[in-house]
Amino acid sequence: TTVLKASLSLSPKKAMYSLTDKPHAKFRLLRPDGSAVKVGSGVRWTIKPRGRARVSPSGRIQFLSEGKGTITGCQGKRCQSVSFYAEPDDP
Repeated sequence: TTVLKASLSLSPKKAMYSLTDKPHAKFRLLRPDGSAVKVGSGVRWTIKPRGRARVSPSGRIQFLSEGKGTITGCQGKRCQSVSFYAEPDDP
C-alpha cells in the first residue's frame, strides 16, 4: 500500500491578502517520491471561522470578511490546512 501525503497551497502565496484578491487553493496528494496523484473534483473545502471566505469547487477563494482564517482541503480521510489573513483594500 502506497502512503499518500496531503498537500495544500494558496496561489499566489501572500502573507496578507486584500478582500478583493481571489487566490486559488490547490489540494494535492503526493506519493513518497513527491509525485502528485490526480485528485479530480472530490475535494471537500472547509473555512474556519465560518463566513470568513468561500471556496468554489475548483478551489477559487473569495474572501468575505477581514481577519485570520484557515482553509482545509480533504479527499477521503486525507486533509491539509493552511492559514490566511485578509484585510480591506486601501482606500
